[in-house]
Amino acid sequence: MWLLDGKTFAELACLLARETPALVLAFSPDGKLLTVGTGDGRVDLWDPWTRKHLATLPHGAEVTALAFSPAGTLLASGGAQGKVRIWDVRGQSLLSEFAAHAGKVLSLEFSPNGEKLLSGGADGVARLWGLDGSAQGAFEHSGSVRACFHPAGWQVFTAGGDGKILCWDLLTGKSFRTLNAHRGTVRGLAWVGDGLASWGADGDIFLWDVGAGTGALVLPYGSPVLKATFSPGGMLRFLLDEVGILTRWDGGHKAWLLRTLTGHTGGVCKLAFSPDGKLLASGSADNTVKLWEVATGRELRTLTGHVDIVLSVSFSPDGKLLASGSFDNTVKLWEVATGRELRTLTGHKDRVLSVSFSPDGKLLASGSDDNTIKLWDVTTGKELRTLAGHMDDVESVAFSPDGRLLASGSDDRTVKLWDVKTGEEVRTLRGHWDDVESVAFSPDGRLLASGSRDNTIKLWDAATGKEVRTLRGHWDDVESVAFSPDGRLLASGSDDKTVKLWDAATGKELHTLYGHMDDIEWVVFSPDVRLLASGSWDHMIKLWEIDSGKRVLPWPVGEIRALALSPQGDRLAVCDRQGQLSIWNPATGAHLSSFPASAELLALSPVGRLLAYASGSDITVLDLAKNTSRTLSGHTAAVTALAFSPDGSCLLSASRDDTARLWDLSTGELLHTLSGHKGDILAAAFSPDRDLLALVSQDKTISLWDLSGTRLRVLYGHTGPVWGVTFLDGGEKLVTLSEDGTARIWDIASGNLLEVTDAPPRPESFATSPDGETLFLVTKVGLFLWDVKTGTMTSTKQAHHGSVKAVAVAGALVATGGEDGTVVVCPLETALNRPPMAEFTWEVVVPEGRRRIRVEPRAGERIRFDASPSHDPDGEIAEYEWDFDGDGIFDAKGKVVEDTFETSGEHTVTLRVTDDRGATDEVTKAVGVLPPPVPPTADFS
Repeated sequence: MWLLDGKTFAELACLLARETPALVLAFSPDGKLLTVGTGDGRVDLWDPWTRKHLATLPHGAEVTALAFSPAGTLLASGGAQGKVRIWDVRGQSLLSEFAAHAGKVLSLEFSPNGEKLLSGGADGVARLWGLDGSAQGAFEHSGSVRACFHPAGWQVFTAGGDGKILCWDLLTGKSFRTLNAHRGTVRGLAWVGDGLASWGADGDIFLWDVGAGTGALVLPYGSPVLKATFSPGGMLRFLLDEVGILTRWDGGHKAWLLRTLTGHTGGVCKLAFSPDGKLLASGSADNTVKLWEVATGRELRTLTGHVDIVLSVSFSPDGKLLASGSFDNTVKLWEVATGRELRTLTGHKDRVLSVSFSPDGKLLASGSDDNTIKLWDVTTGKELRTLAGHMDDVESVAFSPDGRLLASGSDDRTVKLWDVKTGEEVRTLRGHWDDVESVAFSPDGRLLASGSRDNTIKLWDAATGKEVRTLRGHWDDVESVAFSPDGRLLASGSDDKTVKLWDAATGKELHTLYGHMDDIEWVVFSPDVRLLASGSWDHMIKLWEIDSGKRVLPWPVGEIRALALSPQGDRLAVCDRQGQLSIWNPATGAHLSSFPASAELLALSPVGRLLAYASGSDITVLDLAKNTSRTLSGHTAAVTALAFSPDGSCLLSASRDDTARLWDLSTGELLHTLSGHKGDILAAAFSPDRDLLALVSQDKTISLWDLSGTRLRVLYGHTGPVWGVTFLDGGEKLVTLSEDGTARIWDIASGNLLEVTDAPPRPESFATSPDGETLFLVTKVGLFLWDVKTGTMTSTKQAHHGSVKAVAVAGALVATGGEDGTVVVCPLETALNRPPMAEFTWEVVVPEGRRRIRVEPRAGERIRFDASPSHDPDGEIAEYEWDFDGDGIFDAKGKVVEDTFETSGEHTVTLRVTDDRGATDEVTKAVGVLPPPVPPTADFS
């Protein structure tokens, strides 16, 4: 058993009293005493400050639970055979012993006044005891039970194997609220701050407002959590998962652990994301390369062929090839789709430490312990050139984004830049005083980062070779550095077992990620910047999610199949392809309930009380408030659309049986069958005022109906199946979209065709904004927004790791579901807003009456910076901010500003623009400043 420093995880002491395992731990309230329950039935008492073993208390059976009284004078121990013992800590004497449970004791807690003891057991019950062992209450639950007190002492909470938390009133002995907490066994409960914390086998940690019955997702950890601890203010501090990984969490983190990948039997040396972000490759000390599916964490394939450690991997730009370098002195090329070994490149005389493809995919560079770099023709495998110049091992190689330069880091403590075309050494960068382990170019090619065994990271100007900045924060070797694809972040992995995130522009340390138990060998960002992967000698790969400002709800069962949002934004229904339907609160991230259901379509009523879903020809309507359901039967083919009336009293369903049906939701009765189409009905919609229904069909027609089931009008004109329909301008117009490539706008009153525009291709699914003016289209290549009035289509930034599979829009929110099993929820205004574009020019301010003769400014001269080229495609720019110092502080405002640089050289200027809806964009440029003019020297003879 180890005693660790809570901030650094440094090992302070190893406390050993016997060889049997330590199963449970507890600190006394004042922190002066540590108790350890062991597998051989003993309770050891330690002084954690002096590391002295003070005493042993015999429990008699495997110890499974420990708890101190609030004053720290009493200690309770529970065992595998169901017995509880209460001890006098000072006198180390037994006060009472009693049989508490028919099975293992899982939890113990003293009441806030120290006069009672609450126990939870594997026998499905929690019990309240007097300190003499007298029974004072029982609280039945399902499965293994954990329990804790409310700090006021008049309520207790129990959690069981059914994933629920029951809230009990001690005065009445009755349960007054049920919290649908987790999707598996709840492993622990604790009152922290102003709420109840729970964690479980589903990997989620929640904080609950018991009075309101609502919960907030604190952390989607991803792996089953055994134990979590919190600060007095309710901030998560430490957690232990079932794999045995202890993680420290900082309340200010903007990144969290999403998933841990296990499978390697040796250290993980290198990682690489495929260009589309769907695959992750890992090279390991177990001599293998593994390919992982990023969305699920599933191991897809193991590539064998190397006979020694695989220390480097790299994907080709098209994602079809994978290169690996090994201690066996070879480089291998693999076919990603099949895992087949295509070619072995031999030529190095010692271990191959690094490989990298050129941006065009034609060249492969390899660095070796033989002090050289080799360039290979990827197509033929022919060695093209050997770059010699380093005096020690070449640890890392990286191509510049334009492919013209190659950077190399070496154990000779230098970084070298090479001309790829000629093979000539361009420049040597000196500054590190120990081995350089990693090099990486920024996406724009202006900066080069290097990580070293001198514990530092250096940023260099790639054009001049000048050192820009040194980043200090790691206290052991920096093994890896990586820029995020957007250039804003720099990640570093170190032998101090941490990953650090830095602001690439300012060098400011942003976050430290803890969790690995050994040296971290490599870090790499996913192409969409959403994930960061880290590999370590602890045999683990960790995927960290980088905060994007959007709420991501984890549903790691499988690909999302269907979504529905309530207009109030308080309910989100999610169904995955594994047949699980769940209800969330998208505002808080709270998971409300879940049940098995194979739903292909989902719809929530306007007030969010009713949920309708379709599977095949069957429709089920759930009353979420009453927990009752009703089946609506009548369709004879698959249901293609569901829509609630604006007042929530009726449900409209459309089907491939060529009919639509209108249902009374108060009784479940069929009101009308709308027939007449001669092909599948592909979409249906209510008008905003509820008076009209619109149906569109495979038969190329549109029909309008009233609520009595009377067909009012059929609209003709499309020459292909009509797949989309939406009402516009408060229901006065109708927009239809067809596979004939047109969108048609109709006048409802007259049925006249008003306008014909180009329509987007038919998507896999779509959703309409509440005003009917925007369609959110899910396609095979991403999520697109189509403006109904202008006919323009724009792409949205990828928010999922993998393709989007479902979209829902209601009220002020948009939700998307991905094949990675996550749901992203963001404000509708944010989704509709197209971000601004930042751009600026500069010129020397010339005194009136003088002519400009130079473009480049000199030190001390006034420079005018003009942001007029910036623009916002769908609004206006509200704010212009400038950073002239490169320190990340925007201390000048205005569309046109002036500034002076007092020194010559290259200065960094950043413009940040913010539009009228809060979206921002930044652009950074280097301004070259000439030295001040040299004054003339007067002389005469």
